[in-house]
Amino acid sequence: MYGKARTEGARYICPQCFTAHYRNDVLFGTQRLTDSCDRRQAAFRYALGPRTAFARWCGGGKTSVLLNWRTLPQSRRQWENGAIMAVRDLDGRWVTQRICPCCHMPLSSPYPVVIGWKSSGMHSKTASGLLSFVAETAPDCWKTRQDRTLPLWYDYLENASKEVVFGVPVRPERVGGSYGASYRRRCCESASGAVVRLCLRMEESGSLDNTEAVRALDTMLEAFDYSGVKLKVSVVFLLELEGVEDQPDAVELFRRECPQLVRLIQYNFADSYFAANPCGRDPQAAAWAVKWLSSRVSRLNAGE
Repeated sequence: MYGKARTEGARYICPQCFTAHYRNDVLFGTQRLTDSCDRRQAAFRYALGPRTAFARWCGGGKTSVLLNWRTLPQSRRQWENGAIMAVRDLDGRWVTQRICPCCHMPLSSPYPVVIGWKSSGMHSKTASGLLSFVAETAPDCWKTRQDRTLPLWYDYLENASKEVVFGVPVRPERVGGSYGASYRRRCCESASGAVVRLCLRMEESGSLDNTEAVRALDTMLEAFDYSGVKLKVSVVFLLELEGVEDQPDAVELFRRECPQLVRLIQYNFADSYFAANPCGRDPQAAAWAVKWLSSRVSRLNAGE
C-alpha cells in the first residue's frame, strides 16, 4: 500500500484506518509504556473492535510512548533514501516501528488490499471464502494466514514462497455509524482489487433474473464514489446461479443472457474477470480467478 517512489512527495495509506499520508509523516513506537490514555488509539479501537476487546485494552491501562522524529536532533535520526527509518530513544536503543499519525496503529509492510462485496454491500467473507477454498484445494501454490493482532483483522493470501500477495480486511462492514460509512469509503478508495458475488436466478421461462446482481454493482459503484471514469480496481465477479440443477457454464450463460450488464461492468471497470462461484465446486476455476487477481493487483500496486 506504500508507493515505491523515492521522493518527498511519495505517499502511503495506513492499512488500519486507510488515511493517506506523506512517506515521512509517521511517529515511532517505543518499548516504554505510559498510563496516559492514547485518545486517538482509543477512539479507533472503540470504533472497530468488539466492546469486549476494547474493554480488555482499556483494562491494561498502558500504551507505548510515541516519538515524533521532528522533535529530535539529527544525531538521533536514521535516514534511508530520503525516508526516516529509525530514531534513537532516551535509553540509546534505535526504534524502527513506524506508527500511523492518525490512528496510532503500527504500520506493516506494503501489500495490496482486496475487499469482498455482495448485493447488500461490503462483505469480507466473499473474498476470504475464495482464498480459503484455493488454499485447501491447491496448498502447493497458495496458503492463507490470519492476523488478529490489531483492531482491523486481515486474512492474507501467500504464494508458494510465503510472500504476501494481498490482504483482505476482515469485517470492516461491521463498523457502525457515520464513521463506519466514511471508513468503508476510504477502504474502497485504497483497495487494489475486489471479489464480488453476483447472484443470478433462473426463471421458469429460461431467462436470468439479474436484479440482485445489478444491486451489487450499484452499491459498489456508489461506495467507490463512481464519477463516470473507469475504476482502476481489478475485480473478480463470482457468478452464482440459483434455481438451476445441472449447473451449466455460468460465465457463458451470463454473457449470453445478460449482455447489458456485461457491457456495464466492462464500461465501469478497467479490469474484470468472470468466474462461476467456485467454492465447493470447481477448484481449477477458483485457482484461475485467484491467479488472475493476484497478478493484476500486484501490477496495479506497483503503479503499472
